Amino acid sequence: MNNEISTLINKGIMAYVGTFNEVGKHVTDIYSSEDVYQVDVEPKKLLDKVLNYYGSNYRGAIASSKSILGPVDMAPISIGGPNGYILFTSMSPSIPECTFFFLHHIRSYHAIDSKTTAVVLSNGEILHVPVSRRSFQSRYHKALELKEKMASRSLYYIPYDMGEHYQAVSDKTVFYRVKKQSD
Repeated sequence: MNNEISTLINKGIMAYVGTFNEVGKHVTDIYSSEDVYQVDVEPKKLLDKVLNYYGSNYRGAIASSKSILGPVDMAPISIGGPNGYILFTSMSPSIPECTFFFLHHIRSYHAIDSKTTAVVLSNGEILHVPVSRRSFQSRYHKALELKEKMASRSLYYIPYDMGEHYQAVSDKTVFYRVKKQSD
């Protein structure tokens, strides 16, 4: 399962694009920094599978984002907490052609016309999405806001070097205290 998940989500994944295969089944094209490949599941179900691996689900991720951001349509989602990935949609996830963008791979975007936006990904790949620049920008900024708020809530683990004169000493079974070593 871990190898399967690592092909579905890693630092090189730029977007999940909903599409239909040659027999008309709703599937996902995964745009990575090196390649584009297709998986036999629709984007929303793919995300649910990835989120399940990390201890959440799609509905829970949306509810968490709305809890952090307040009422928002098409809320972005976080995978893996404050140090993980932030994704946002091009349009309603109920629309089969919806694209989920990984925030850290958006280089730029611009209007093609009033209803189409060109999104430039970090590897130079350009995706055209059927949404106005203004709507795309609003979703992009909500994703940035979620990233910022998640980072401010992080429980950073900072290892502490006690030096050579101190050691951790067991005190009962679950509590520890630091005690200076005798010379």
